[in-house]
Order: sequence, then C-alpha cells, then structure tokens
Amino acid sequence: MKIVSWNVRGLNAPNKQRVIKRRILLVNVDTILLQETKLDSQQSVSFGNGISSLFHASLQLTVASEGAFGGLMIIWKPSQVQVEGIASSRSWLLARITHLQSNTSFFVFNNYGPVSPLKKRFLWLSLDGIISQLVDEQLIIAGDFNAIQKALDKRGGIIRLGGSQQDFNDWIDRNGLLEIDSGDSFTWTNRRKGFNNIAEKFDRFLWQGDFSYFPFAFAFAFACVVLPCSGSNHFPICLSLKGNQATSRSPFRFENMWMKDPNFLALIENWWKEEVFVGSKLFCFISKLKLVKQKLLQWNAQHFKNIFGTKKSLEERVAALNDKIILVGMDQESFDQEKNLLLEYEDILSKEENLLETKV
Repeated sequence: MKIVSWNVRGLNAPNKQRVIKRRILLVNVDTILLQETKLDSQQSVSFGNGISSLFHASLQLTVASEGAFGGLMIIWKPSQVQVEGIASSRSWLLARITHLQSNTSFFVFNNYGPVSPLKKRFLWLSLDGIISQLVDEQLIIAGDFNAIQKALDKRGGIIRLGGSQQDFNDWIDRNGLLEIDSGDSFTWTNRRKGFNNIAEKFDRFLWQGDFSYFPFAFAFAFACVVLPCSGSNHFPICLSLKGNQATSRSPFRFENMWMKDPNFLALIENWWKEEVFVGSKLFCFISKLKLVKQKLLQWNAQHFKNIFGTKKSLEERVAALNDKIILVGMDQESFDQEKNLLLEYEDILSKEENLLETKV
C-alpha cells in the first residue's frame, strides 16, 4: 500500500495539471494527499475527474481554497482502499482509510501548515483536541507543515531556531508523535542558483499508534522516501506500507494497444503460418496458440521497451540531479541540466500516457 503526500503549489494551469497527473500515474499509489491545490470546489471536481480517467476509477475528498490560499484534496483508488471523510478546516482534512485487502483501518490528517508563526501555533493547539480523541487509534499526520524541527532541516539562508520551531517540536512531543524517517533529504527548495539556493524539510509523515497493528504480512514495514520533483518546488514524499507477500505469475492478457500497430495483424498471420505441427487438429491448434503467444510476448518487449527503458533512464538521471541539488545547491550547469532533463521527461511521459490509454 502506498500513500503519497505532495504540496503541488497550485493546479490552476492546464500544463501544471498535466504534469501532476503524469507524476501521480508514474508513482502508482493507492491514496494521494495534495496540499495547496488553489482550486475552488468546481475546479477540484474537474481535476478529480481527470485523475479518474488515469486511475480508471477514483474518488476524492476536497477542501476548497480561499482565493489563492490553500486547498486540500485526497484521491484514492476504490478498488484498493475505502476513504471516509471525518472533518476538515482550512488547514487540514481528516479521513478514515480502510485497506480492503486486509480490512485494516487508520486515520489520516492531510495537513497544510500556515506560514505565519502565530497561525501555526493556533493550528497545533486546535489539532491537540482532535488527536486526543484518537489516542487509541492508528493515526498518520502528513503534509506540508511549513516548519522544521532542527537546524539540519535547512540549508542556505538565515537559520533561525526560535519560537515557531519550538512550538512544532512541543506539539510533536506532547502528542507522542513519531516521524517516519525519510532520510536527510530536504523536501522544498527555492530552486535558485548558487549561494541563493535554500532548501528545507517542510514535508513529512508523522505517526501515532502501534506499528504492529497492521496484519498485512509477517514482516510488515514502513518506508518513506522523497521522490523526484516535477511541477512544484516541493518534493512529493511516499509512504509505503509493505510486507512479505507471495507473488504469482501474471496470466497472459491480450493488450488492446497491440491493435494500434499497423503491422500487428500481418505479424499474427506470419507467426501462425511459421511452423507446421504434426498431430491431431486440437494438438496443432494449441501448439500454434502457444507459439503465437511466445512470439507476441517477445514482440511486445522489443517493440515497447524503448519507451519504458528511456523513461527509467530519465528517472534515474532526474533523481541523481535532484540529490545533487539538495546536497550542494543549484549552479548554472545544474539549472540548465534540470531544464533539459524535465523537457525530455515530460515528452516520454506524454508518450507513455498515450500508450497506457490504449490499454483501457
């Protein structure tokens, strides 16, 4: 089971929506928590319908933005999870998530912390009362907190560790929250060059509850990673709830996308005539089916591997560049390299999206 949290910094522009949709499709998640959508109620429904076309089925909960501020959304695959909205405010959206395969439920806060220290303090205090009512439940609090816990959570600029940081740490401590570690990666950058580059760890997953609660597998584990960024100055973070599960061999399935190839029918005809089998009619028919199946799988791998192989290579290069920017900042070379890589990446994602649409 995967949950992704991402401050998308606005979804009003059509190009931005396409980038975000492709990124969501790429991660292949069950539940998506979006912050700062900057969409009103009608726009949120329209965007959710677009996501549904990618997921082939999805549902959503939303908190509309107030002008250019805020906006929250939870999107999920109803084939994998059931989500029930509990309560909401301008800064958070509380839902109960049930994983259908294991019939396991937990609560999730989709949170967007204000920039103002005073408003942040009020947010922490308002959440105290709700968290206290869920003290015996399994609770995940995720999102953009707009706060850091320690000096190492920021690189560049002026590092001030004052009341706001202390308020955040006090709130975490008094509610017994634990961070699901995502390593030392920063989750936000101003994307400026050289000494003007600033990066901070604003986004995280916090946990209250018993890790042994989830019965998905004997060796159940939580893993949180920061994903490559595209379309926002925040990096998406992904929480994986995974265990040791038996894998089964995928059955053969005819893909509608094969019919889009103009040479497909001719290939089938040639493969069918390629070998002559001796035996009963049934034996010959089954043998030819097996041969065509084998040829189809080989052709599929060779014909489409260019798109998927190129995409994988670009993902690795984007991730490596993001790691470099996070560690040492952005210089002119990194700036130009990122621009070119993202252009290539968007092109290959567009090709992949067109390919996947034929598989409906």
